[in-house]
Amino acid sequence: MSRFAVGFLLCDSSFRFDRGVAEVVPTYSERARQVEHDSQSDGFIYPPVVMGGVHGRPDPATRRPAHLFRLPASHDLTFDASFGLTDATRHVPAFVMHFLGLLHGVWLQFEDWWFDRRVPAIPRQSFYLTPDEVGTVVSTALATWLSWPQPEQARMINALFMHCRSVSYDWEWEGFAVDYWVTDSLWKTAEALELVSPLGRHAERINVLCDRFGLAKDPDRVKLIVDLRNGLMHEALWDKVQPGTAFSPITIEAPLNLRGLNLRLFLAMLGIRADFIHRGWWYYGTWAFALKP
Repeated sequence: MSRFAVGFLLCDSSFRFDRGVAEVVPTYSERARQVEHDSQSDGFIYPPVVMGGVHGRPDPATRRPAHLFRLPASHDLTFDASFGLTDATRHVPAFVMHFLGLLHGVWLQFEDWWFDRRVPAIPRQSFYLTPDEVGTVVSTALATWLSWPQPEQARMINALFMHCRSVSYDWEWEGFAVDYWVTDSLWKTAEALELVSPLGRHAERINVLCDRFGLAKDPDRVKLIVDLRNGLMHEALWDKVQPGTAFSPITIEAPLNLRGLNLRLFLAMLGIRADFIHRGWWYYGTWAFALKP
């Protein structure tokens, strides 16, 4: 058996999936209390303030938020020996870890690795799954992912990582840019797996993906997303003005819609069948997942 400690997922449930389990650590309650204590009113944990110095003497002029910091583990990922995993081969646990992050709306990391931005402490997702359903969904996604060639496996891990990390940006235009990278990565993966035909224009890719995977489609909302993307990537403009100064319904709605779209694309591409996937990605709130066999 191979074991990998990951965190922090503020959830006291364990999840069993084919050939593995994500099990709550024995000291979960104590660690959860500390994480809740360290969380700010916006639901994020921020980097601790650190101080440098010379010859062991702290220098107050060097105080700043830490560039890197760690969180404790909440769950141990354990896999069957048939995977042949070692500490140096973390591709399978990395996929499961980031997929669990996707399902719960958080950013997870290995206990001995680092975070480099604020981290959402409170799970924030637009659907609800029981622990047994989580195990079923992870099993399906893992089996689908394992059937892919190695380049597509690696790309999917990175796309999951960036999706989970993008909520940690302070400015909506920063998170939006990262989320569009994720959309492009999902398109590239679908194209490499021959699930879609090559298509150069960004303006059509989202609509094609929606058609291919049975997602709800709204061409007007897609156009708003693509227009924001083009202005930001090609002209350094955010809704036609300098990033950091625009505040309009479009700049609030479009980033949320893009995240909702990507979430459903991840699930559909990884073989999950559920009513939630087909619900409009522009709807907000918490919805039934309605997992299908």
